[in-house]
Amino acid sequence: MKKIFTLCLLLISLTPFAQTHLVISQVYGGGGNTGAPFTNDFIELYNPTAAAINVNGYSVQYAASTGTSWAVTPLPDSTIQPGHYFLIQEVKGGAIGAALPTPDATGTINLSATKGKVILVSSTTVGTGSCPTTDVIDKVGFGSGTDCFETAVAPAGSNTQSIMRNGTNADTDNNSVDFVATAPVPRNYAFDPLPITLSSFSVVKNANSFSISWQVTCLSNTVNFQIERSSSSTGSFSTIYSATETKARCASAFTLNDAQPLTGKNFYRLKITDVDGAVSYSKIVLVQNGLTRNAITMRPTIVISNAIIQLTADNEGQTQITIADMQGRIVLKTTKNITAGENELTLSTNNLSKGEFFVNVVLNGESLKTRFIKQ
Repeated sequence: MKKIFTLCLLLISLTPFAQTHLVISQVYGGGGNTGAPFTNDFIELYNPTAAAINVNGYSVQYAASTGTSWAVTPLPDSTIQPGHYFLIQEVKGGAIGAALPTPDATGTINLSATKGKVILVSSTTVGTGSCPTTDVIDKVGFGSGTDCFETAVAPAGSNTQSIMRNGTNADTDNNSVDFVATAPVPRNYAFDPLPITLSSFSVVKNANSFSISWQVTCLSNTVNFQIERSSSSTGSFSTIYSATETKARCASAFTLNDAQPLTGKNFYRLKITDVDGAVSYSKIVLVQNGLTRNAITMRPTIVISNAIIQLTADNEGQTQITIADMQGRIVLKTTKNITAGENELTLSTNNLSKGEFFVNVVLNGESLKTRFIKQ
C-alpha cells in the first residue's frame, strides 16, 4: 500500500503540509463535441484553504500540449470563500449537450478535449515559453506528451470526460495522482458540496488477498459506493464492487476483501455517487502483489520547492530518514512506519538554502541512499 507523507524540512521537526492556495479542480475541453454532455468547455477552481481569496487581477491560461502560445481568461473582482468552487465558462464547441450551470466567469479559450496544459496565474500577463513559472499559483498538464505539469501528467480527457481533482481537492504537486478522468461535473460558486464526508480509505495486504476499508458520514438518504481497480494510476479503472447503501448504514465502517488481485501493482480508489448524481473520488492507493525489493528513488533530483521520495519495501516495518547537507549537518531526522510495497514522502525544501543534500533511509536494516540539489 502506498503511504504518502509530507515532511517540512526544519531542524529535527516534522509539520504537516497545509493547503495555502487556490487549485485548479477540473478541466473539460469536449464542450459541444460528439457525445458531449455540455455545450461549453470549462475550467474550475476550488479554495481548499481556511481563508477567503479574492481573484481580482488573476487569470487562467491555456496552451496546447507542447505549445508556447497561451490563451488568457482574466478573472473578475470576486472572492472565493473556503470550500467553494469557481466555474469559468470557455468556448462553445457546438450545439451538443446541456448548458453549464451559471458561470462565475467567462472566456473564449478553446481547450483540447484530450491533452493540454492549464495554469492559474496571479496576474493577467500572458505566459511565455512552454511552461511559465512567473506568478503561477497552480498548473495541470493532461494527456500523453504534454510538456508542462506537476511531477507527472494527469490522464487524458475526452468529449465525455473531464479531468477532475481527487477526493478532498488536495494538492500533492503530482498531476497524475491528484486527477482522474471522469464524467464532468461543473461546479460553480453556488454549488452545494457533496453531503458525504470521506473519513478514511485504506487497503491492507493479507497473505493471498487485499482488505479494503472505508468510513464515511452521509447526510443524504442513499449513496452508491464503487471500488475501482487498475494496473496503472493513469490507466482505465474497472469496478470490482458496487453497492447502494442507506444513510443509517453509512454510520458503520465498510470492508471488502479482494480475493483475486492483479499480479504486480494494484491501484484502488473509491467512487462515491450521491443521490443527486454528484460524484466524488477518494485518493488512489497502490498495493503491490508479488515480490518486491527495498529501493529508493527521488524526483526531481534538482528541486525548487517540493520533491518526492519513493520507497519500495519488501516488508512492512519502521524506517529512519536522515537528511544532511554537504558538511554533514543533519537538517531532518525522523522515523516512519512503512508498508510493504510503495510508499511516497513529499519533501518541502522551501526552508533550505541552495546546495546539495544527502538522504539516507534505513529500511528493514538496509541503508538506502540518494541525493538532491536545491536551487
